Amino acid sequence: MAAITNNKEWYKKQFHSFEESLNGQKSLPIHDFRKLAFDQFMALDFPNSKNEDWKYTNIEPILNSAFESSSGNSVNKITSEAIEPFLITDMAAQLVFVDGRFSEALSKTGVLPKGITIRHLSDALSANADKIQSRIQDGLKTNKNIFTALNYAFIMNGVYIEIGDHAALEKPIYILHLSASDNKPYLNQPYHLITTGKNSQISIVENSASLIDGSVFTNSFTDIAVGADARVEYVKIQQENTKAFHIGSTEIHQDRNSHFTHRLITSGGALVRNVIQVHLNDEGIESTLDGVYLAQGTQHVDNRTIIHHAKPNCNSHELYKGILDGKSSGVFNGKIIVHPDAQKTDAKQSNKNILLSQDAVMNTKPQLEIFADDVKCTHGATIGRLEEESLFYLRSRGIGKEQAKNMLTYAFAGEIVSRIGHEPTRIYLDALLLDRLEH
Repeated sequence: MAAITNNKEWYKKQFHSFEESLNGQKSLPIHDFRKLAFDQFMALDFPNSKNEDWKYTNIEPILNSAFESSSGNSVNKITSEAIEPFLITDMAAQLVFVDGRFSEALSKTGVLPKGITIRHLSDALSANADKIQSRIQDGLKTNKNIFTALNYAFIMNGVYIEIGDHAALEKPIYILHLSASDNKPYLNQPYHLITTGKNSQISIVENSASLIDGSVFTNSFTDIAVGADARVEYVKIQQENTKAFHIGSTEIHQDRNSHFTHRLITSGGALVRNVIQVHLNDEGIESTLDGVYLAQGTQHVDNRTIIHHAKPNCNSHELYKGILDGKSSGVFNGKIIVHPDAQKTDAKQSNKNILLSQDAVMNTKPQLEIFADDVKCTHGATIGRLEEESLFYLRSRGIGKEQAKNMLTYAFAGEIVSRIGHEPTRIYLDALLLDRLEH
């Protein structure tokens, strides 16, 4: 992979090339926000180990690599047969991106119920410009994050979803990102904007996968606004190859009496970092964050969650599980912040990890910051091995050592998958977990 010595200048060159590719879109108001975002990116520093939030995650492999914006040449070369292994059945809509570019031929939206809008982001940048610009403007003010600024600067590809008041989809929306180019390492920066109205209901499944063994840097941002009394489930799957780098940020704002669930399943990638930040902005809110990560070889998986309890009478539940083998490493940093007005908060956080080898390393740091006095908050973390007693029990019944280990680790990880509401997604992930544990 080609190396670079000045990463800021490299991305400046990429941004100028991106601008030249926009043609007429350069005149849209959104481009002013892109330029503001790029200025913010240039003013910020990339994090290093001296930054507490990045203490255990070294991003030098990303910074030293010459990732370029995709040309999109692979989009029309990929057939429906090629993507078949990554499809999940029984979806309301299917949106497919190849090397960061939207594929109309591989996507399906069908006839949607009244009050539901699903658009490729490049179309929404003009049709829904005011809403997108408002959200990005807020993000630039509050999110002083260099990777978020970089994502905003290149905003073009992604999904715009708007669910009106009292609208509902019985089946999930499926967003599939596929890397297919083995020529140059490419930069993939999807931005997804999801807004749900009052008393609405939706489920979304997002999957990042690889068709080939080429290198890709995905820098994604997902912005979700959950309306009052709405119910939203978001499942994110990461199964890229071991030459892939993935930094994903998800920002969630919940209104009164809403229910939001985020489930994260990570099995691929050389270096993966997920940051999930939830704002409980009113009373009666339920928020659930679940995750399972499987790492082997020299993979590194870093999960960071921040839950802001800003108002009274809200509940949050968090369970992350990790299985690490080989010389892999993991990080979990979960923070619950209970603000002064958030009395009657009930927040539970747990991180459980199994190390399958002597060389695997896990760093975990659950945190509570409580500024209210009438709350119930618990947090805990465990790092251990498979129980010898359970292994002995299975082996005494004629089950081989490796199969016994796989059965126990599958049961450990399967708890997260079993909570997903959509059965075909559970079946897909069961197969993914079993395949991963057997290899």
